[in-house]
Amino acid sequence: MARAFKQRRTKSTRLLFSANTIPSDIKVEELMEIIFGSSINGINKAAEASKVIFSHFRTNDTHMISDKELSKIANTANFSRGQFYNVVHDMISMGILRRSEFGDYELSTDFSSALSRMANSYRDAVKSFVKK
Repeated sequence: MARAFKQRRTKSTRLLFSANTIPSDIKVEELMEIIFGSSINGINKAAEASKVIFSHFRTNDTHMISDKELSKIANTANFSRGQFYNVVHDMISMGILRRSEFGDYELSTDFSSALSRMANSYRDAVKSFVKK
């Protein structure tokens, strides 16, 4: 059974990347590495867990995962259930995933909308600094 979702303090995630290295057709798995970062040994459990989740969406050709399916994924993953569900919580708070009214997990475009708003705000700020 999946863990109940409680409102919890979200940890901040740093997006560290070189702007010139981001292609327009970047794979979602590479995005997860940018979003969740990398560790000293090159393995980041959060990035790996997010890739497992996206892999399930892709291989099952679906846009929703039930509680039961997510629990199975968590049980077969190479990290603890706690780590796995922490990543699910983080993905929900960032707008990558959302819970449907039926309790299923679905991919969300809220994350891309937030990035778009940030990009527009940054673009406007840069324009305001440039004197014409």
